[in-house]
Amino acid sequence: MNILKQCFIFGLLTYAVVACSKTAEENKTRTVKKGCEYKPVNLDKYGYKPFEEATIIRSKNGKLSTTLEVALTERNIAGCDTTLRNYNGELVGPTLRLNPGDTLLINLKNKLKKNDIPPPDDINIPHNFNVTNFHSHGLHVSPSGNSDNVLIAINPGVNFDIEISIPDNHPTGTFWYHAHVHGSTALQVSSGMGGALIIEDSESDKSLDSVPEIKATKQKTLMLQQISYDEQGEIENYDCFGPGTKTSEGCNWSKSNRHTTINGQFVPTMTIEEGEVQRWRFIHGGVRETIDLAISGNNDKAWPLYEIAVDGLSLGYINRWESIEMQPGYRSDILVKAPQLESGFKQQTYWLYDKPTSAENALRATDEVRQVLAKIIVVAGSKNMPLPCEKFNQRGQCPRLAITRPHEDVKDKELTGKAQFVTFDIRKMTCPEDPTKSCTPCDTEDKTCKTRFMINNRPFNPVNIRKLELGTASEWTLNSVLANHPYHIHVNPFQYTRKNPEDKDEIIWRDTLLVRQNNPVKIRSRYQRYTGQFVIHCHILDHEDQGMMQIVEVELPGGDAHH
Repeated sequence: MNILKQCFIFGLLTYAVVACSKTAEENKTRTVKKGCEYKPVNLDKYGYKPFEEATIIRSKNGKLSTTLEVALTERNIAGCDTTLRNYNGELVGPTLRLNPGDTLLINLKNKLKKNDIPPPDDINIPHNFNVTNFHSHGLHVSPSGNSDNVLIAINPGVNFDIEISIPDNHPTGTFWYHAHVHGSTALQVSSGMGGALIIEDSESDKSLDSVPEIKATKQKTLMLQQISYDEQGEIENYDCFGPGTKTSEGCNWSKSNRHTTINGQFVPTMTIEEGEVQRWRFIHGGVRETIDLAISGNNDKAWPLYEIAVDGLSLGYINRWESIEMQPGYRSDILVKAPQLESGFKQQTYWLYDKPTSAENALRATDEVRQVLAKIIVVAGSKNMPLPCEKFNQRGQCPRLAITRPHEDVKDKELTGKAQFVTFDIRKMTCPEDPTKSCTPCDTEDKTCKTRFMINNRPFNPVNIRKLELGTASEWTLNSVLANHPYHIHVNPFQYTRKNPEDKDEIIWRDTLLVRQNNPVKIRSRYQRYTGQFVIHCHILDHEDQGMMQIVEVELPGGDAHH
């Protein structure tokens, strides 16, 4: 039995995993590196630095051509000398900014070392930590060939040219990219292998970028990450991902005292003038943390957060929230307007923070405490910038914003595709040798009866393919038997009905959605333009690595559409 098999411990009640290239016992006896202890970050020393954007790379003459080099990078994080897998040596990948109709050309160079340990027999045991690929999360592009193809594996020492053609009519908005090889996704993304991918167009009336009040704003892109590393300053196993396996040692994120970063920074300081409006693009690039964004000062009075887009797709109006829930994979574009300074003040301090989350709503199934994410300093000024469509009271029928909504609602008459069902579950199961057949519950202690991470009673296997027909639309029912899981589908966004700030139903479009335990939700999606294979999965990425994923194939009419 190879060492990987020896090092995996599954816990049904905590739905956690321990996986290692070094054994858990070896990890316990290794020397703790100074500065890497599981202690709170000294924000006075390492925090409150001026906010910095990630490196920005823009397209020119219809092309964005760049290199992403994946390598182990040594850098100091809050006093800990870490060695982590990164893009181009940075904690967050560069921000790629393109226009509709552009071509994204990436020379992806895998400079990681060859894997010394052979992969396990079970493909749903995390493995191949140095194998990578590239996923453009949220883009409606081809999933085949060298485009947004997550079914390929780029081995150490291999250079691979990615070419993604952005359609001329692609919605503008906030998207992102990250590594996505089954078996190593969580480990690589938790090392920081992700970055923003912005589609923009300041000329088209159908783009939020051209709305005068939005065009006049300063923009900030804020990548929220939970960079994971142990007391040796590295991440070479899955010890730290589960919510319950290592709490006594502090390895679990919620017990580790590690801190959510923004663009790789601890509680950066952002400055805004009183009366100024800014556009903030939030991206949750983490793995398991629920983040409930809010802004307030010492009086705890919340700033209004004016949401204009969800998962990169314009709402066509403005929602005024006091806080905005962010799950892994989510994006939210918001407008913030700084309040006027109180009399006698030249500046005042406010805080962007993550509100407390109850165990019932948290992905970790444990209470999450309040955490400060950024410092906001409001300075004196003479601005009083307007918000879009203020005369329509935000939620009125504002024609200028309405035309930016990228998709028409899916009507009942369009639902010509077969109804689809997705059920997430984690439980002890025995699975037949035929991977197309469902697993059955068990309670014995042997190698055939073990905890499985499943969709529709099956762990991931590439022979199980859900078939859909190009040019149709379907209604999907999403459910979870155990715990909450963020559902994500590649290539095709979906419409979902949620409650707006006035507690009324509204239809929005997105690509990632939290499915709460025993709370089925219905979504609708069209399959347009692209055929080929892609995946649906839980965006708790260690769940995906352990089997909570399924291949989907869109075929031309006449194919055998079933699942």
